[in-house]
Amino acid sequence: MTTPPPPLPETPAPAAPKAPNRRPLVIGAVALAVVLMGAAAGAAYWLRTPSVGDPLAVSPEPLALGLFSAEGSTGPKQEAIALALEEINAVGGVLGHEVAAPVASEDAGDLLGADLDAVLGSHAMGGEQLLPGLLEAGTLYCGNAEPYTTTPGFGDGLYFSAIPGQDQMVRALVRLAAEDGREKIVVPHTPGSEVWLDAITAEAQAHGVEVVGVDLLRAMADPFSDATGAAELLEEGADAVIPLDPTAVVVTESLMDHGLPAEGVYLPGLPLVANPTAPLDSLGPAGSTVVRHHSGGERFPEIEWGSSDSGDMSYAAQFGGVTAALYDCVNLVALAAEAAGSVEPAEVAARMPAVSAGGRECTGYQDCVARVRAGQDIAYVGPRGPLTWDDGNLLVDVPFEVIRLHGEGEPVDTEVRTFSLGS
Repeated sequence: MTTPPPPLPETPAPAAPKAPNRRPLVIGAVALAVVLMGAAAGAAYWLRTPSVGDPLAVSPEPLALGLFSAEGSTGPKQEAIALALEEINAVGGVLGHEVAAPVASEDAGDLLGADLDAVLGSHAMGGEQLLPGLLEAGTLYCGNAEPYTTTPGFGDGLYFSAIPGQDQMVRALVRLAAEDGREKIVVPHTPGSEVWLDAITAEAQAHGVEVVGVDLLRAMADPFSDATGAAELLEEGADAVIPLDPTAVVVTESLMDHGLPAEGVYLPGLPLVANPTAPLDSLGPAGSTVVRHHSGGERFPEIEWGSSDSGDMSYAAQFGGVTAALYDCVNLVALAAEAAGSVEPAEVAARMPAVSAGGRECTGYQDCVARVRAGQDIAYVGPRGPLTWDDGNLLVDVPFEVIRLHGEGEPVDTEVRTFSLGS
């Protein structure tokens, strides 16, 4: 009998697999995601807001700006200011605060009652009421405010000329006329423009050129006669004319009618007023020379004018660099505040010359403020180039556009030229 083999030992059933502990993995994944998200957010932040360092101080209040303007809250001036503020606020503003759009008004009372640190402006209409009040209140002013542009030291250090004055524009015209070989310049004028006549006369004497003034009011009394004395002036050797008033087109046309070539016409780049049928177009006759504010480039549109309601007059937009100058003023005031560590007007004013010409050149608020916060001396360069002031805070090296007009259909030559016109 065969004995059966012993039974095989029982193999225990395999144990169920142990569930893995997923908590560390989940926590790790979340942590990694947070890190990655933080890194991405940080990268996005630095791409969006470049590092410009920390301000030297955080002011209790933001920088408060005003704008002396007849345009209200819209227009090319405001667009230029808004562009500057956009660039300033994109990198943290001034001393820890964003800078708001300026209070804009042509009413001196509105600005005097607004508790402002700095006011920007580009014309003198009403300035005789506004400026003394602002400066007496200790408010900084940057822009243009003739006739104060010819008064060194006006404002006791709180007034900064950033827009060339009419006196500087006509002095540049005299220099061009002298370079062109002109020897005797006719200057039509009114009582209100005699300060510019004085500037022309002094500049002409320095360059060996004679000046003959013509009373514009007398000439306009009978524009169809030879009240201007044009024929006699030309016989006596007059070979150029610089009209100081828009209505001086009457004298200019009379001189041209009697034989003055258009090459002898030198026009300041302010709005000319002319009958649409007159030979002078919006810039001037073909062959003439125009000097106007440097526009600063395509980002800074000119102030546009239109025809009057009666249709009797046409106006030309000649202002050019007024808007770029206001852009410069905003940047300079902001940089001076950063350098001072304060928005107090007197402290900001004390730093304005330093940030415009005190060190290494820089362009734009981002570049310049980074250097200021790093303790470096800077020289701000705006769209019109560098700004230099004399001891009275008046512009010294003045950039102008010199425009030589050619015949109809021919190109216009425009040269940006800097004139040294210190007081």
